[in-house]
Amino acid sequence: MAAIVNATVVRWAVDQDTQPPTVQYLSSEYIYIYCDGSDAEASSAIIAAYILQKPEGEHAELLADARDGLLEVVGIYRVNVNPPPVPPRRPPHGGGKKGKGARQAV
Repeated sequence: MAAIVNATVVRWAVDQDTQPPTVQYLSSEYIYIYCDGSDAEASSAIIAAYILQKPEGEHAELLADARDGLLEVVGIYRVNVNPPPVPPRRPPHGGGKKGKGARQAV
């Protein structure tokens, strides 16, 4: 079902200077998107929206962080919406079939 999905993306960083290496909080950002799938699909879509809104030079680093599990989606909240009805399609002007009794060009 179609929904507006809100969530927070948390970015983590690995601190290699400690033994053993530890994961530390780096940043978080609130994201919302329109989605028509499940929460599992929404998580991937939210991460994609987060990456795409960042400057293009950061995309490779963010994709690597997502691959390594350092981007986390928390607090997913869905608000179901009903999309407006689509009006019936009308034929282009003058392009419909002419029925019985229709005026004929002379």
